[in-house]
Order: sequence, then C-alpha cells, then structure tokens
Amino acid sequence: MPGYQIYSPIHGNLTKPLVKAAFFWTDTTGIWAQVLAAMLFMYLLIITLRADWRVAVFGALAYGISTYNIDLLEAGHSTKMAAMAIAPGLLAATIMLLNGRLLVGAGLLALFTAMQIYVNHVQITYYTLLIAGIYVLVQLVESVRHKTLLNWGKQVVIMGLALAIGFACNLSKLWPTYEYSQETIRGRSELKASADKGDGLSKDYLFGWSYGVCESMTLLVPHFAGGGASETFGDTKLLKAVSRQMPPNTTKAQMQSQIAALFYNGDQPFVGTAIYFGAIVCFLFFLGAFLVPGAVKWWLLLSGIFMVTLAWGSISFSTIYCTTICQCSASSAPCPWRLGPHNCV
Repeated sequence: MPGYQIYSPIHGNLTKPLVKAAFFWTDTTGIWAQVLAAMLFMYLLIITLRADWRVAVFGALAYGISTYNIDLLEAGHSTKMAAMAIAPGLLAATIMLLNGRLLVGAGLLALFTAMQIYVNHVQITYYTLLIAGIYVLVQLVESVRHKTLLNWGKQVVIMGLALAIGFACNLSKLWPTYEYSQETIRGRSELKASADKGDGLSKDYLFGWSYGVCESMTLLVPHFAGGGASETFGDTKLLKAVSRQMPPNTTKAQMQSQIAALFYNGDQPFVGTAIYFGAIVCFLFFLGAFLVPGAVKWWLLLSGIFMVTLAWGSISFSTIYCTTICQCSASSAPCPWRLGPHNCV
C-alpha cells in the first residue's frame, strides 16, 4: 500500500479529536488504549441491552482480553484492533435507534460509523454492518408480529441517513482507497478463473486464510488445532530436541517457530495463536441461548452462527462433510461429495 493510505494527514475532519479521545489521547496503535477502549464500548453495548452492570463488566473484560485481540496487537494489526474496539459502540447505537430512541441512536450511529471508518479498517466496518443488518431483520420480524411495521420503516430510513453521514465524514479516506483499488489485483472485477491478468483474485488467494470447521473448536479448547507461530516454548525438552536437528546458527525464535509449525494442524497456512474465547464465555453464550428473552436472543444466536460460518470462507457443504466426518475422525477415506481425487487428511 502507498504511504498516503495510512499516513496522509486529514485536515478538517472533526472525527479526529473524538477518535483521539476514545483512545485516551494516544495514537490508535497504543496497546493498552485499544484494549481499554474495546472494554468500554463493549460495556456500553451490554448496558444498552439492559443487562446487569456486573454482567456488562464481565462481558467487557472478556471481549477486551480475548486471545484474538492480543494476537492482533502482537502482530501489529493496530487499525483492525481499533475498528473492533469501536464496533460494539456502533451496534449499541443501532439498538438504541431501532428501539425508539431516534435522536440519540441516530446521532451515535453516525458518530461511531465515522469513528470506525476513520481508524481505517473498512473490512471490520463491513462485518459490523452485517451484524447490525441481522438486528434490523430481527426487528423487522418483531414489527410484523406486533403490527408496528411503519415505525420500523421510519427507523430504517433514519438509520440509512445516519450511516450516510458517517461515511460522508470520511470521503477523504474512502475515495482515494477506491481509486487505488482499481489499480491493484483486488480491483476491476471479482472472481475470475485466473488472477494473472490483473482482473481479480483467484479463489485460492481469496480463501487462503479460511477458518477450518474443526478449527472452530479452538473457541472452546485453545490448542484444539495445535500451537501458533507467536507462541513460545521456553527451555523445554521439546525445544532442546528440535535444536539438535537444526543448523548450528539457528536462533531460538526460529526453532520455536518450527515447533509451532509442526504442532499446528488447522486449515490455514499458520496462525499467531488460537482464537480462544474461553470455556466460561462459551458456556455462558449457550446458556444465554435459553435464558435471554425476546428478539435479542435470536440476534445474538444468528449473528454468532453467521460470523463463524463466514470465517470458514471457502467451505462448501461437501467440504464440511469431509472435515467433520473424515478429518475430525483422522480418516484417510476419500470424500464422496467432492469432485476430483481429493482425500481427507
């Protein structure tokens, strides 16, 4: 990416001081500020859902120190982490707006949309809006049930205007990005048979980092798919055994990376560490599927399932069959529903 995609000064954007304030007047690469901001915005979301403040504190802590967030920060994906920190605020504003608090909800929605786009990771904004869209659809079902469809329509129109304002505040970032994208391998058209001619990306490139079906168990069991490239093994017998097989000038970090590569058996090229939410968090999620009342339960369930399956990327029905039946059972039998001579490994 050219330098102006990240470091170009933006003059006259009134979103900037608000973003600075949200991250405690540090730049958005400050690790402690990003984690704390993620916790505060998640607390806002849970309180907006009218949960007890103690539940909100627990949920905020669990979100802020999720291993995936820590892995992002360790890898230097600061804009992605900043966008994820603001995401709960955008969802909270959506809930306010679609529950009748039109002025406050619309104002906060425009603000949080502008802030999230300002930190410059549009992919996370896209995913956040997908989750917000699921909430809109759930509320549509509720409005049909309670014969309040006219109110829902008014709220959606106001929501669209608020989102438009949020996007318009950052045209100085979005428009150059759009223009630049047309000159890259990601531009011009979507899926083509070959990416050699600069007319789109191949499917292998697009789905190279798809989350495996079995690998999704790492949400509950941290090393279900093995270790990550960012993990260390200390002064262990394993490290000493590997060191005897490596060239004399190999560093300790290189040896640890080699161990992590041997241990990891997921579908991605490698991972920094497992995406682990915790057994307690997963248990509470499934418990909430039975205890949370009303439409919110269906929004949380549908959003959770949708985002996990979205992470699978290239997984088709036949691939799900192969990975769950063959791979998870360590079978080498051929996949009956996959074209070609592919085996499950």
